Amino acid sequence: MPMTRSRTRGSVPAAVVVLAAYFGIAYHTTISLPLLNDDYVFLDKVRQSSFADLWKPERLAFNWYRPFSREVHYWVLDRLVGANEATFHSVNAALWLFVMVLYFVLVRRMAGNGPAVAATAGLAALTLWGAPLSWVAGAQELWMLLFSLLFLHAIVSSRVALSVVPMVLALLSKETAAILPVLAAAHFWIVRGDPPTKVLRRTSILWIGMIVWLLAHPTLGARMFGPLRHSVESDTRSSPGSIALKTLLAQMNFNGPLAPETGWAALLIPATLGAALLGTWVFLGVPAPSDPDTRRGAERGVVMFGGAWALLGWSILWLPSIGWHSYYGVLGSLGCWMAVGTLLSRQRRVAAAAVMILAFTREVQAATPSWDWSSPWYQTRAGAILGSIRERLFQFHPVLPPSSRLFFARIPNNIGLLAGDGPAIRIWYNDPSLEARYYSDYAPRGLEEAEGRDYFFRFDTATVLVEVLTDEESVPEAIHSNPAWQRDHENLAALFIQKGNVPGAAAEYARLAVAFPERADYSLYAGAAHEALGAKSKAEEFYAAASRVYGRTVVRDRAAELVRAVPRSGLEGR
Repeated sequence: MPMTRSRTRGSVPAAVVVLAAYFGIAYHTTISLPLLNDDYVFLDKVRQSSFADLWKPERLAFNWYRPFSREVHYWVLDRLVGANEATFHSVNAALWLFVMVLYFVLVRRMAGNGPAVAATAGLAALTLWGAPLSWVAGAQELWMLLFSLLFLHAIVSSRVALSVVPMVLALLSKETAAILPVLAAAHFWIVRGDPPTKVLRRTSILWIGMIVWLLAHPTLGARMFGPLRHSVESDTRSSPGSIALKTLLAQMNFNGPLAPETGWAALLIPATLGAALLGTWVFLGVPAPSDPDTRRGAERGVVMFGGAWALLGWSILWLPSIGWHSYYGVLGSLGCWMAVGTLLSRQRRVAAAAVMILAFTREVQAATPSWDWSSPWYQTRAGAILGSIRERLFQFHPVLPPSSRLFFARIPNNIGLLAGDGPAIRIWYNDPSLEARYYSDYAPRGLEEAEGRDYFFRFDTATVLVEVLTDEESVPEAIHSNPAWQRDHENLAALFIQKGNVPGAAAEYARLAVAFPERADYSLYAGAAHEALGAKSKAEEFYAAASRVYGRTVVRDRAAELVRAVPRSGLEGR
């Protein structure tokens, strides 16, 4: 029998084509984004690990145990393609497409073609996908969703034993999957109408698996009840009511202002294309009210199950140790849109209009400045800055000697350059002996540390990076090319003396004293540093220069104070 128009538009091939096309419109720029923050932490770990090491609860990044979606994911891709950003992003895109198609098929199985098209289109148009698709580390969320949907497909087919495998993999991808046994129970109770005793009996194997996971998880107890309960995120989290409101608004792309940085005109074409694509799919895929729909009788149960799914998925947002980010509740969003899509499918014009508005506001929201690091705008900004820093750094140093240390000042927050001790630098240069830190973390090399060279950089909005050289250079030319040369070397000299690198401070103050002879304080500091090192004749030269301004008595008294203040530990600098 020929398929009706709605069934044709509600087919899996049609869903794949529409979703892939929508990704191309809304997210095509994500493929070229650099790796960010957590990506380098994970790559840095797996490059030193065997496959067996990936599963060990050791060196847990950020105290989460997610060996499949982090360690295994990065380990496999790194060995196949290295740190190839386009490939990593393409895998995330494929995971998202797989998740969306699995979701489409699940809703279609439970509620029919119309609800499946409306729910999937509405879900695809949410801004909360920005982080999982812009950020490679979003693979944690995508793997968890993929296995959760495979789990639900097994549950809907009443193959509970088979569902254990995807449940375990979902749990090993992200802790949010802990709701899955409850979700299975909700399905059997709400949709199938099983009594509670039968529900517990049917899902008993899932509860056993969950208990084993809870007992085996290395940090969950500490996060729920122990020292990891509090974090920077949790200390600044919103009130419970505000979390609830923001979560609901995120399902409509109104969890933030709509004020695109580039202006509205620049977004009209992509926003209109995305809205037209999804809106057309919904209009053609949702049957008209007069069309027969044999699944309408199950609508009430599907809506109730979708609501329960949403509440369960969002419940994790109120747990301790985490803050609020819209994509944290994406598992609940799947349930929410199952219910909303089922209700919207009663009126295809309303459904199409709602989805078109969502797709349009998604584009606007994604271009609106936000300091929430999970927002598309923030991820794009961070990627652009990090990519520029990498390019500039390689212009300065195409290669770095082993055991080099790089120190940076004024780096924008949360762009991922200096997570930990700079794993990004090790990945870029493919050298595990390198380190990178902030200026504030600088310390002279200890006698037991490997010999190596230190490099110093300052972020600059005009030139991206300025290198503050500590070796010989043409000072007049350096000052000409860097208007902030004096301040840069002043800060470096102060850093050296504060951290105990007296030889370094002596050299910096000497360079400043020669470049700016009118600054007698530079000569005074240079003299004190050299005197502390035992270079008295050199110190006297600088004291003489300072005395011409301050007078000999003042210089001697002040120099004595400075020498006493010099850290003793820095007098044998390497």
